[in-house]
Amino acid sequence: MSFIGKLLAGLVGGFAFAFIGYMVIILPLGGNEALVGPILFGLWALALVIAFKAKRAAKAWRRLLIGSAIFSLMLPLSALIFSGVQVAEIGAESSGAATAGAVAGGGIVTVMTGFVSFFMAAIFLLVGLLIGRDKPESS
Repeated sequence: MSFIGKLLAGLVGGFAFAFIGYMVIILPLGGNEALVGPILFGLWALALVIAFKAKRAAKAWRRLLIGSAIFSLMLPLSALIFSGVQVAEIGAESSGAATAGAVAGGGIVTVMTGFVSFFMAAIFLLVGLLIGRDKPESS
């Protein structure tokens, strides 16, 4: 039964882990479509390894949820880098008004990403810290 639980944690929880990690990695790279498969499936394979290294399925869920929370907290930094790259590209080929608009838009995207990812991280972290705890031994 533990194998099935670990497999389920690796597939389902691993997909959330891989998708959020994929967004963190691919945003600063400018959304390069050639890297979609290797990064996504590489992170999913990493999640499966994390799940099968755990002693119990609950520990696997705990590790994957906490990893997803860490990736969620890194998401605004990736959005900030993505916005900076886009502003640099737009500023190099257009006028000052377009650059100012890109800066304003990039700031809004970064703030919205930070807002959403903070609550995602809070949920992942809260659930991750509550699941898979070792029960205290009674004396």
